[in-house]
Amino acid sequence: MKHVVQQPRWLIPRLSPRVNSVMPSKNLAIINQATALVAEGIPVIRLAARESDFDTPLEIAEAAIKAINEGCTRYNSNAGTLELRNAICQKTEKENGMTYTPDQIVVSNGAKQSILHGMMAVCSPGDEVVFTCYNTSSTPFWVSYPEIARLPHATRVILPTCMSNDLLLDPKLLEASVAEKSRLLIICSPSNPTDTP
Repeated sequence: MKHVVQQPRWLIPRLSPRVNSVMPSKNLAIINQATALVAEGIPVIRLAARESDFDTPLEIAEAAIKAINEGCTRYNSNAGTLELRNAICQKTEKENGMTYTPDQIVVSNGAKQSILHGMMAVCSPGDEVVFTCYNTSSTPFWVSYPEIARLPHATRVILPTCMSNDLLLDPKLLEASVAEKSRLLIICSPSNPTDTP
């Protein structure tokens, strides 16, 4: 007779309901589909992740290799190294005419991580996150916004835009939609992917 040993419940891996409520990334689904097509030998023009279609510039690759060889592989400030934040301040002043100090700069792994951390930091269950959406069955806003808002159990308030108004946000609609529970207003300008201001 075979004896079955059950694992203690605390050893069984499971995700929280909060994480299970998040839908899979549409971007990643498209990327995976494109990768599968390329593996089959089908030529694909990849537009889903806005990845560059060129290799990392040689000077950047060499600087990264040099940093690794010099032992720059340890944890640093959560906001990013002071040297990098200073360089970002110089870049934004020179190229964009905007002045910042290093303590106003945070370096992250990408926009998705930064937006998630921001929402988790300021949103509680029932708070509202307001953002725009083109008023058809398609949704030309970054598909990650609604899913990121699910994690802190925020309510998503979508402000529609329409082609007849060049996809511009109606200020009266915005004013009417912002309420006591509104915690975040996400304005992406130029809008991804419509490029409206």
